[in-house]
Order: sequence, then C-alpha cells, then structure tokens
Amino acid sequence: MSAILLLGQLLETTGEICGRKKLQKIVHLLQNLKAVPFGYSFQFSFFGPYSADLKEDVSSMAREELVLETRSETELGNPYRFAAGEKMRRLLQDVAVASVEDWAPLAQDLNRRTAEELEGLSTVLFLQKIGWTGGELSEQFALLKPRLSQNFPLYFQTLEKLAA
Repeated sequence: MSAILLLGQLLETTGEICGRKKLQKIVHLLQNLKAVPFGYSFQFSFFGPYSADLKEDVSSMAREELVLETRSETELGNPYRFAAGEKMRRLLQDVAVASVEDWAPLAQDLNRRTAEELEGLSTVLFLQKIGWTGGELSEQFALLKPRLSQNFPLYFQTLEKLAA
C-alpha cells in the first residue's frame, strides 16, 4: 500500500494530529513498533528522528488538498494541524485499503501524548534500532536529549509496553 494512503488512514484514525514534530514521531513509532509499511527513512535531527520524505509527502498532499494543513497564529507549541481532507476521505472509500485494526489503537494512544513525550520515545527507539543497549543507551540518550534525560526510564518502560 502506498505511503499516501497509509498517511490518509492515519489521519482518519486519529481525527487530527497537532504539530509537525508529533506527526513525524507518530509515523516513526508506528513504522517501527507495528511494522506499518509507510516506507520512510528516518535520520536523527535536533528534535529526534526525522524524515524529509515524509515532510515532502505531507506538503504534496496538502497542495493536492488530500490533507488539510492549518496553521494557528495563536498556538505556540503546535501551530500546525493535520487532518484528512474530503478528497482523501473519498479516496479511502473508493480504494480498497488495508485494515488499520492492528495499529489504530496505538496511533490513537500516541496522538494523545505530548510532542515532547513522543520525541523521547522516538529517540529511544531510534537509538535501540542502531544498536545501543543498556547503560550505553541511557548515556547516548542523555547526550542527545539532555533536557529529556530525567525521563529516560519512563520512556524506556513505555516503549516496552507499547511494543508488547
């Protein structure tokens, strides 16, 4: 299935995702925890794992009005909001798309979390995927995310629960 349809399903499932960072982290976590085949490559960036291809796909989808991207001038933390547009809803109805039953509950759970928490979870997962474990994992996390390092044990435990 195409990443475009999967992103449409994600937005339909969550209703709305508030923030570019949050969208990036939800896709990263779903792709790695539930093997949702978005197909994006993620590199480490200032706010954790980031995919330029995901950003470009969402921008293209917004230009085509498949995704509604709105910007709030008054909201400081997450000024961008993403939702499936009417064109996407019709497309999802017209095309036989795969079931989201396996990952919809996790997507909804992740969407209820803060962007900062998702950044922490996604960063721990990214570091694990490249081979860091044990005390070295904690040390690397603290180096990359000093402002979040006090929450590392919580992020680690939460990831174990989400992956189960």
